[in-house]
Amino acid sequence: MATADAQKILADEILQDAKRKTDEILSAAKAEAEKILSQAKATAQSEAEKILAEHRARAGKRAEMTLRMVEQQVARGKLHARDTVIQAALEQAAAHLVEISGEAYKEAVVRLAVAAARQMPAGDLVVKVTAAPGANLDENTLASEIAAALQKEGATVNLRVKVQSGPARGVVVESADGRLRWDNTFEERLRRLRPGLQRLTIPILFEEA
Repeated sequence: MATADAQKILADEILQDAKRKTDEILSAAKAEAEKILSQAKATAQSEAEKILAEHRARAGKRAEMTLRMVEQQVARGKLHARDTVIQAALEQAAAHLVEISGEAYKEAVVRLAVAAARQMPAGDLVVKVTAAPGANLDENTLASEIAAALQKEGATVNLRVKVQSGPARGVVVESADGRLRWDNTFEERLRRLRPGLQRLTIPILFEEA
């Protein structure tokens, strides 16, 4: 009987020891599993944040590219609108200038010749005037009127006037040797006006400084 009791006690101790070791193993395994799970969650969160940051960066780049494209399209639209307005204004002015004739054209010729002569150095000048319907363009009379207008400004020049036919109405002033030339035809004056009109229309049309 004593032997049986001793064997039972030994078996119980073995079972209890095995249970303790099992509990210890399970507890350690659980702790290790929780540690691995925590690390896995941290890694997953880090990877998710990294992926999200990369997506945000790519989305930001796409948005920036789209914005730049839109800005370029707007800029092109503004330039086109500005050029359209300027071209329409110049065409309207050209149509009006074509209608100038008679005494009004003669007066315009004198003013154009004086303005062109101001751009030329002192010396003998040749003023080439394009004829126009209804305008009495006597070469000697024109030369006298142009010279008189220049004298009022303190400029004394020798000039002769040559009236000729041609499509470009207005005047061209040349030095006697033909080396210097100032084109003051209506067409050329309108061309020179374009840059100034561009600068003028930018703040007016697009509210830019």
